[in-house]
Amino acid sequence: RVVGDLEGAFLLDLLRDLGRAVAASGSGDGPSGALMPEGAPAVLVGQALARVLGVALPAMYVREQPPDLAEVRLVPHPVLVVGRRVASAPFVPWARTRLARALFRSAVAGLAPDDAVGDRLAGLVRRAVETAGGAAPPDVPELPAADPLAGAPSWSAPEPDWVRAAEAFLRRHGAEAGPRLVRTLRAAEDRVATVLSGDPRPVVSEILRDEPGAGVRLLDLATFVLSDEHLDLRVRLGYARTLLRPAKEVAS
Repeated sequence: RVVGDLEGAFLLDLLRDLGRAVAASGSGDGPSGALMPEGAPAVLVGQALARVLGVALPAMYVREQPPDLAEVRLVPHPVLVVGRRVASAPFVPWARTRLARALFRSAVAGLAPDDAVGDRLAGLVRRAVETAGGAAPPDVPELPAADPLAGAPSWSAPEPDWVRAAEAFLRRHGAEAGPRLVRTLRAAEDRVATVLSGDPRPVVSEILRDEPGAGVRLLDLATFVLSDEHLDLRVRLGYARTLLRPAKEVAS
């Protein structure tokens, strides 16, 4: 209900399917920081957000710097690393926003919605379409053989409807498929962060800080925030029965 109306939403199904393969591919450094006990407030908040999102909560570690950190690492095994400030105040909206973004990325193969990942996303979709016997325009980038996801041991066979939607998307956007998929991934993460934080203001603050002039991104978010789907979710999650916190408690 949160992302189904986004153009290119089929991408999220593909990334969820590949997410488990990332942790099993290659090697990586272990987490730096202290393992958080099960009863720690940040772990309890993480568990609640993970249940709503429908993902498993990785083991959580805390480190001193940077204090506002919240990031997921999938290799050599999934962990969620948070900074001291997030660990000490996990209930406030800005901290829940950071935790929500990290959990969302744990569900989409650890990919952040940065412009640099566009060709990789397009290549992933092209590979999935061609693996299923479909066709992609020649100007859509291919996934490099060295990419960790290229060696994923298991790609579940896409449903015919998925293949048709992906083929149509690639034909429509061609060489621009990558940037369009980044927009989809970015909008999905913004929406999830808004729902799980219970307050859109931290998300808006992050957008304005990190991407000045991001009119399209803000419009995407505003359209969702004012939608019946979002308002209904607020009621179902209990946020509609609570007052918004003062602005000074919302932004980091």
